[in-house]
Amino acid sequence: MYFEVIEKRMNSERFIEFLESLRNDAGHPVFVIADNARYHHSKRVHQS
Repeated sequence: MYFEVIEKRMNSERFIEFLESLRNDAGHPVFVIADNARYHHSKRVHQS
């Protein structure tokens, strides 16, 4: 299991950083279940 405590307000940039960190640490494909927060489907996230 992987998790990270983020004390600041979540936004697109922090979400991307989290996903990149998760991908690098896992070493294999992962599934992410997101709750449809605005930053989950922002333009910046889709471009990454």
